Formats: sequence, structure tokens, C-alpha cells
Amino acid sequence: MYTIIGLQTEVSNMVVFTIAVPKELKDKLDKHPDINWSEVLKEFFERKVTEFEKFEELKSKGVI
Repeated sequence: MYTIIGLQTEVSNMVVFTIAVPKELKDKLDKHPDINWSEVLKEFFERKVTEFEKFEELKSKGVI
């Protein structure tokens, strides 16, 4: 589970925040330094928000 632990600063159009993950997960992430985990999470968040927005739209139209 990811836990947002603090909203920090705004840099150009981006807001920076920190998450806490279990140490075991962090150790696994560290084994892949070539992966930009911030970008992976940003893309995940964008997909999830889009899914939620589509769900809300269908719900408001009475489709679901």
C-alpha cells in the first residue's frame, strides 16, 4: 500500500509529494535503478484518474 505522507512544493506545473512504502518493496525497487519510478507512478495515477472519470461519467448518465 502506498501512503502519501507529505505535500511538499510546487515546481513549474508539477506538485511534489512523498510516499511511504514497505522496506521490502523499496529494496526491490532499488534493484532496478534504470527505471524512473516517479514516472511509472505518475503514469499509473493518470490512468487511474481517467478510469475514475469515465466511471463517474457513465454513472451520471445512468449507464451503471
